[in-house]
Amino acid sequence: MSDKKKRRRRRNGNSRNEFIAFEYYSRPFLLLGDEITRFGYDNRKPHEIRKRFWSLLPDRTYASLEISPLLKHYINSIEDNLKEIISKRSLAYWLHVYRRIGPYSAGIDEQPITIGLVRAAFEMAFLKYANFAPCHSIGISKETPIENILSGLLMSEEFELERNLINEASKQMVLTDFNSLNLLEIYNAEKLAYELWRSTASLRIAGKGASFTISQSEPYIFDNRNDELDKLVQIYDSRHHGISSTSLTGTSFSNLSNLEDSGKIIIPTYNMGHLPSEKFNELFRGVFNLNIQNSMVFNFLWAPFEIGKYRKSHIPYSEKFLEIHNVELDSVLLTITALCNRVLLNMKNDSLHAIHRYYQRAYEGPSKKSLVIEEIFKYLPIAARTLNIPEEQISQEKILSAIGFLELSKSKQVDLNLQYPGPHMVFLPYAEDRWFIDYAWLNSLLYNLFIGVSPDDQKFKGDILEKVVNFRQSILPTKPCKSTSGQFKQIDASFKVGSRLVIVECKAINKSVAFDKGDPSSIQFRNNKFTDALNEVDEKAQWLANNPLGTNYDIRNFSEILPIVISPFVE
Repeated sequence: MSDKKKRRRRRNGNSRNEFIAFEYYSRPFLLLGDEITRFGYDNRKPHEIRKRFWSLLPDRTYASLEISPLLKHYINSIEDNLKEIISKRSLAYWLHVYRRIGPYSAGIDEQPITIGLVRAAFEMAFLKYANFAPCHSIGISKETPIENILSGLLMSEEFELERNLINEASKQMVLTDFNSLNLLEIYNAEKLAYELWRSTASLRIAGKGASFTISQSEPYIFDNRNDELDKLVQIYDSRHHGISSTSLTGTSFSNLSNLEDSGKIIIPTYNMGHLPSEKFNELFRGVFNLNIQNSMVFNFLWAPFEIGKYRKSHIPYSEKFLEIHNVELDSVLLTITALCNRVLLNMKNDSLHAIHRYYQRAYEGPSKKSLVIEEIFKYLPIAARTLNIPEEQISQEKILSAIGFLELSKSKQVDLNLQYPGPHMVFLPYAEDRWFIDYAWLNSLLYNLFIGVSPDDQKFKGDILEKVVNFRQSILPTKPCKSTSGQFKQIDASFKVGSRLVIVECKAINKSVAFDKGDPSSIQFRNNKFTDALNEVDEKAQWLANNPLGTNYDIRNFSEILPIVISPFVE
């Protein structure tokens, strides 16, 4: 089998080893994938919109200030195309199909962080543009004749197993009007999301001052970064893509030994690194009493999240959060915690079926809203203990407000942003009285929960980061260092590395949405902040070199001082 064909089969998520249970669409999707390959589909080839747009411009080099408005115009064109495609069908359709396609690259960049960002933008487009009402492309198995499923494909003799599976299985959603052209449409739309990610990243590079060249051959547009900027971009693009231990505010909440609130939940992330199940066999055996075939590759991985520490470290935001959103932070966290505790117990009590659903889809439903609310209230006592919140502080009214805050509505669709795809919603509507519960983007939701929420005093963020950095005893005093001449300097953290003294300046500066969208003024603001921090720690290092002996410290045994700045983010 060719490498191209192997990659396509893996990308479609249809290898038998990638499934815990056989499903009605597994083999048909493989057949449809073969068809679109014959149509000439290649996931590494850019969407035709790139050539169509940039070929209209003269071939030459464009300065950063010239290219930025062109990139923004291109992004608007991409979004218009996505809207046209996605608005034709229901949210249920897009969720059903896309969560059954493995997380692989839609372009030439195959880094896990890129796959995740493209996936986030594409799924945000579902939330923004799809219809809430059911559409003709999806139905309920017990109400849909088999000859109408997958455009009649299952009536073929080779799909007897699938027909029997549908007849014997409990009620489920199935694709009706769906063929190879629909699968091709999805992959091409995903390429649009890839173009969106690539263009937003290009805006950030332009914001750093790089010029761009437009040509009539692939890749049609590329930046002319210097070696230094290239190294910085590579570092930024290889940043961690798993469960975050810092929110967008720059507030850290992991490894804080002084916080006794260590309650945990499990939340999912896309398995962008395609880790096989053998990495998690101990978990499946120990927690779920299951043996999973080693070569299985789940679409999602579930990992612990320190929700107790998250709550404790973000308490300073609670008052402003209530003022802006008219909902209590604790009620939102209680609702999320109740849902995640329920997932864990479902996987323990209904192991095979539940693990298959949560590890392959990370969503469930659609379920009646009344039943979802009933389940949330059922698990609130456990959630309260997890978060160390007295049960008497929980009120039905506050939890219902939190559920409303986490629900996607038509009014919220307007404000959703594809260039910065977050936060996603948890309760996704289906018809008038049902919800899907989507767990896939809880990590993103918690990371982005405080967008637009800014307490007046944010000094606590730096204090928390200092506690995280001081994982071992500091060489210099935690109080200001006092020289023999009576001068003072505050050193956030310090460590011995051989004969060197490493001194640390901690800067917990919140990330702005505008920065990730490539706004030049936001990029410059952040650059200035860290330039100032680097100058400040250099000054402290020079002061210590000039004053190696103080009234409360002695660093005369060190040969060098290395000053560094630490941020909660990759900068």
